[in-house]
Amino acid sequence: MRKVAAKNGMVISGRARQVSRRDMERADIVLALDRSVADDLKAITCNPQPVIRLLGGYGTPEADPEITDPWGGTERDYARTLEHIMVAADRFAASLTD
Repeated sequence: MRKVAAKNGMVISGRARQVSRRDMERADIVLALDRSVADDLKAITCNPQPVIRLLGGYGTPEADPEITDPWGGTERDYARTLEHIMVAADRFAASLTD
């Protein structure tokens, strides 16, 4: 993903980590790429529970609100996933100002 991001003028730094209960307690909304991740997030008990939504539900080029993890795929798979994320993220941001 870093290579594809770099080709699109983005820098991805740092490392992935698991979402913690503290993260969930501080969040108002959490966006997941697929239902299995959303279910895992819902299992992290906290009060109040943030709103958990699928990022793709904000409008990817495909009808399915899940954004497929390209892990192990081709560079084209990563590029397609990045495109889905960017479109959905832009529409999510726009929804915050509506």
